[in-house]
Amino acid sequence: MPYPSNYQKDLSSLNQNFASYSKIYLTIFNKLFVKAIIIQTISVIIIFQLLNSIGSINNLSSKISNHIFFNQSLHIKQDIRSNLLLQILSITSKENLLYLLLYIFSCMTTLFLYLKINNNKLINSPFVYPEGPFSSPQVNETFFFVLIFGIINGLYYGIKQTLYSLNTINFPVIERTNFFALKSKLPIIFKKGVIYSFKSTISTVIFYFITGDKIYAIINKILELVFKLIKRSFGRIDLFQFHFLKELFIGAVLAFMLLELNHYIFQVLLTQPIYVCLDDSNPARCLISGLCEEKSPLIQYYAFLELFRIVKYNKPYRELFINDIDSKPNVWSVMSNECIKKIKGLSEKLTKHLKEKEQNELNSIKTKKNISKEKKSIIKEIIEFLSPLPEKPQVLKPANSNILQATGHTVEAPNILLRNNLLRNRNSNNTFASIMNTNKNESIKKQTPVEPTPLPIEEKYFNVLCTKIKSVLLKFKLGRILLTNSFERQIDIILNDITLEILSIKILGSFLVASLTEDKYGIIQRDIQQILECLLQCLLDVETFIKNPPVGLSPEEIIKYNKDMPIKLEIIISTLQSIIYQIVIRFYDSLDNFSFSNKYLQKLQRFIDFKE
Repeated sequence: MPYPSNYQKDLSSLNQNFASYSKIYLTIFNKLFVKAIIIQTISVIIIFQLLNSIGSINNLSSKISNHIFFNQSLHIKQDIRSNLLLQILSITSKENLLYLLLYIFSCMTTLFLYLKINNNKLINSPFVYPEGPFSSPQVNETFFFVLIFGIINGLYYGIKQTLYSLNTINFPVIERTNFFALKSKLPIIFKKGVIYSFKSTISTVIFYFITGDKIYAIINKILELVFKLIKRSFGRIDLFQFHFLKELFIGAVLAFMLLELNHYIFQVLLTQPIYVCLDDSNPARCLISGLCEEKSPLIQYYAFLELFRIVKYNKPYRELFINDIDSKPNVWSVMSNECIKKIKGLSEKLTKHLKEKEQNELNSIKTKKNISKEKKSIIKEIIEFLSPLPEKPQVLKPANSNILQATGHTVEAPNILLRNNLLRNRNSNNTFASIMNTNKNESIKKQTPVEPTPLPIEEKYFNVLCTKIKSVLLKFKLGRILLTNSFERQIDIILNDITLEILSIKILGSFLVASLTEDKYGIIQRDIQQILECLLQCLLDVETFIKNPPVGLSPEEIIKYNKDMPIKLEIIISTLQSIIYQIVIRFYDSLDNFSFSNKYLQKLQRFIDFKE
């Protein structure tokens, strides 16, 4: 495909003659967001129509606005803590508390709306008037029971979302159309709604059966401060009728289904591939601006996804990117560097714990040697303790400031020499003297050891106390569940999100495979060895990670680990193997022209022999 007429080749115009990827993306993203809201509104109306609803749909606007606000803060990476206790405590953050409030409000709105549609008059007001409309009111226990039920549903759903870090956008591995992606999720949405509703209904009934009298008494005391209420004898029989519990169960199913449906609608629509750069006059530089967008992870994800789709399926633009030789730096060098950076970052994540372990072992060996050198016998320590301290020689300061005491002999220097600036300048201009003085100063600086700042006594005792409490808690099963860093959790922390790394591997592989017939100037083929070594090194690091896991495994975990490898490691290995095989098959006859080191040659030979 020929270059556009206004596609300038000098560097200054390349930095100016393209639109920002983020600006184009935001306009398209806003359209997708509006589309998601419209689809969500239509789905809510259909669900309520299926439940024989006729009016009051306008009350759902508050619920939809909550979902819009909830989805405005989009997260790519999961917030995974080192143990379960810290994960539970993360619920107390401002953002998670705000999410909980939105979930609670959404569940309560759906419940009250459903019960109101079914003509349940017991929830119309928090008060009832048993003696007439002009008599003193009485607390409507049914109203507050439904209120507590909605709060428990919202808390249950919000805590589950936070603990499992589900409030994130996950890009799908297999691309499907929006209709089939949502259609495949409908059975899962219905199943989760029924399960969540069953658990929340049972737990709420048991909770209110035990503590209902106390809750009703507290509500009465609070409202009596404002209103004059009629007191009545407590009783929970009217609340636990089958018909009423059935309506609560259906309302909870509806609330959970709407929350799950909202989650999947935004998940599907906001992760579909978007072609942002193709309409720009300089698509390559527009796309590069998105690849280098470190401040906004979502924009960077879309840029890598778009580049992968262009390299895989769009031959004209792929040739345009490959054969760009006039711009400096060229398109291939910038795109390949961004991809290699992500792959090397993955290798560093996988080998970080091994490097830290080696460093700790070296430090422990050094400390042992220092301790062995400093060890003294008890007799020598007693003798040194009992021996008197040596007297320090007293140095007397001369009365005259012009007396020099370099060697113990007092020599009075004349004032003329002390005030002669020319003599001082001449000595300072002497290069040999200046070099000697600087070396002397550097040696003095090197000889003075830097003493580590000691910890305060309070902090030291607090750390010791924490370690003792932790050691006591680890003796119990619940303490081990809360405080132990499991292998699955550690893998999730190290490999929090591997989407960019997987896309980078596929982009480099597609570029190399296409370069055999489309690279007219040999720009990509000169980097074949470098890219193959990068991919092989990443594969070796994954295998090293599997052999040396970051957490000690129990015998049961080792058996499970050998049978079922974690899914993220399987994805990385299968992607690397398939891409390396594609490159080897494509350049099978010309691999002898490259000189690989023994470290990579043995692994590459297995791919050449089709034994990997």
